[in-house]
Amino acid sequence: MSSISKVAVLGLIGTIIEWYDYYLFIYAALLAFPTLFFPSSSYLVSILASVSSYAIAFFARPLGATVFGHVGDKLGRRHALSFDLILVGIAMIFVGVMPPFSAIGIVAPIAIFAFRFLQGLGVGGEWGGVATWVSEHATSKRALITSLIQIASPLGFMGAATVLLVFSKDFATVGWRVGFIIGGSAALLGAFLRYMAAESLPFEKIKSEGKISKTPSIEVFKYAWKPIVLLMLAVGGVFMAVYIPATVMPSLYLKVAGKALGYPQYVDFLGAQIPLTSALIYLFSIGGSLSGAWSPLPFSA
Repeated sequence: MSSISKVAVLGLIGTIIEWYDYYLFIYAALLAFPTLFFPSSSYLVSILASVSSYAIAFFARPLGATVFGHVGDKLGRRHALSFDLILVGIAMIFVGVMPPFSAIGIVAPIAIFAFRFLQGLGVGGEWGGVATWVSEHATSKRALITSLIQIASPLGFMGAATVLLVFSKDFATVGWRVGFIIGGSAALLGAFLRYMAAESLPFEKIKSEGKISKTPSIEVFKYAWKPIVLLMLAVGGVFMAVYIPATVMPSLYLKVAGKALGYPQYVDFLGAQIPLTSALIYLFSIGGSLSGAWSPLPFSA
């Protein structure tokens, strides 16, 4: 396997695991966590507290992007991408084995929030870091190869949805735990494989020339704040349009419809979502090919 192929595969697998964690967590937050970690006389309060544990990761992601971006610019891409995957893997395993509120009291929900925050830090450093690592290795077809990283999100969804299907009625009791433990173990293995991979040549060149910035995080905001703000606004709108139909709405459907009809709706859920997911994989690849042939700006718009 060539160097770029190995890097692309390691980057994709790690990012799939982290998106798998994101999707699996929201399903667990709606189907299992309210009664296990956030019990209350009001079910609405339990649901809101549980979903808040999912939402806290979004506040951690900008911090994670800054921290791991700084590490990547100082120590190297593979170091940062190994560290962030270790963080996610450890957090996933601890969430998977967390005792319920009935066993350890208030410690349980506090720990869920804490480990979810750590997961958010790791994911914050993942996507942009992997795209940088892969693009710096690619000598040809850079846009296409880098665009393949984007298919990690739909593939991660398919992995989480498969856990729902395989465990069916047992998801709310043991299925989600197995899903987190498997995902966390895979993340730790992926971190080791990443650490053993090659560093990108552009970074090695900058390092050998002694041109590594002492304060990369400060410099990027100082000299490139305008494109950063524009991209935040653009991508923020896209993600609002993606996360609601891809995570919250299907999970609420599973909870409400399953309760009303008396049986889990996992098969219906997968049947409705997998074709859409497959289409996204295809569209990401097409977009990468076209942006490589022409300017990427029209496609980002």
